[in-house]
Amino acid sequence: MSSPKAAEKVVEIAKSGRIPHSVLIDGYNEELRNSSADYLAAAIVCTGGRKPCGICRGCVKAAAGIHPDISVIGGDEKQKNIRVDDIRNVRKNAYIKPNEAETRVFVIKNAELMNEEAQNALLKLLEEPPDTAAIILAASSRSRLIDTVRSRLTQINVDGEGCIPRSGALSGRTAGLLSSISCRKMYDTLVLLYSEMSDRTDATRLFEELKKAFSWALAVKNGLECEDARVSEAAAGLTEKELVELCAWCDAGVSKMNANANRVSASVWMSVRLRGIIGA
Repeated sequence: MSSPKAAEKVVEIAKSGRIPHSVLIDGYNEELRNSSADYLAAAIVCTGGRKPCGICRGCVKAAAGIHPDISVIGGDEKQKNIRVDDIRNVRKNAYIKPNEAETRVFVIKNAELMNEEAQNALLKLLEEPPDTAAIILAASSRSRLIDTVRSRLTQINVDGEGCIPRSGALSGRTAGLLSSISCRKMYDTLVLLYSEMSDRTDATRLFEELKKAFSWALAVKNGLECEDARVSEAAAGLTEKELVELCAWCDAGVSKMNANANRVSASVWMSVRLRGIIGA
């Protein structure tokens, strides 16, 4: 099994053979954190030497998404929350003997979608986990989980792997908009935003690049260094919660452009949502 889609930190843990039974993988790069969670799950059910070997029965089934001892909860783009009943099912099934592997693995993707009731239900399992179960959470930010849950998880942050830019990595228009948002200059932001939304293709690229910048700022907040002053400014001027919401705001902007939304109505909608995030 190849590892380019898994974060280096996760690959190293898998290679060590000492995989914790309760893990949180967090980072705003959804593809990276989810693929890292899948990689770790495959390593747990692998029966080969170097885990995951990619050729044993367990690895093949894990890659195909049909391993009977790997259960995935969440991960649906349309899913707005993970219900307490979903977590209660995890807790119930965790005590059932594995079918083929030595351990049953439960992967909870978009774990930040669990409300407090669902997280408290998970906490009961984390406090008294069976020896034959492993829990892997993948979340956009560890701050979205309650302290008591976080404290019982081995935390692996994957922000910044291969994504922290050098100075000048952002285009001029993106850097300008990023600076306006970071400094909460709402009027300047609205002027720039409206002018950039005149062309759908350009606007889509702008939102995609802005999302990268906000995710880089999240990585800086987690202790990684960055040579781009605008990204560092965003990390200093915005909270972690705001940066996470701004990444989602950029996703919404791309969706609006792909749906051929009216420029004026889309600009108003994006502006109102932005004001709700940064409170300017």
